[in-house]
Amino acid sequence: MDTELFPMRQRDLHRYHTLRLVLERRITVAQAATSLDLSPRHVWRLTARLQAGGRRALVHGNRGRPSRRRLPPALQARVLTLARGRYAGLNTTHLTEKLQTDEGLAVSRPTVYRLLRAVGAASAAAPPATPGPPPAEGPRGAAPAVGWQSPCVAGGTGPDRLSRGGDG
Repeated sequence: MDTELFPMRQRDLHRYHTLRLVLERRITVAQAATSLDLSPRHVWRLTARLQAGGRRALVHGNRGRPSRRRLPPALQARVLTLARGRYAGLNTTHLTEKLQTDEGLAVSRPTVYRLLRAVGAASAAAPPATPGPPPAEGPRGAAPAVGWQSPCVAGGTGPDRLSRGGDG
């Protein structure tokens, strides 16, 4: 039995226990396929991987590794230096445009936002607009009538009161 400890997601644990039951012949491959919502052929593949590599074979191979699409640390540092220095005060969209045109850096706006947010320097949302004067009140504090009101709502002839051309 595999005694190495490493993090597994709930889905991976469920797969492991179900496949162990298949290997112990306590359930059939068809039952495991139904339980895991997989084809029987894929259950056979997973049981072979489990026998060959243990529990770690059920976990995705890239688990715990850094993304291959991440920015190099030197580029991250340059973006942050420029954002805090030369381009301080620009919002993320304008900052991204300046980094692309003036500095020749190929970074996207979401990447710039994510970098700034990670260090607590992301540009804040626009402050809320200052409230205007309170709305004018109608007679006895009633809300003023705004917009068009349907005759059905206003107490006029509703669809249940319309005649359909007959007497009844």
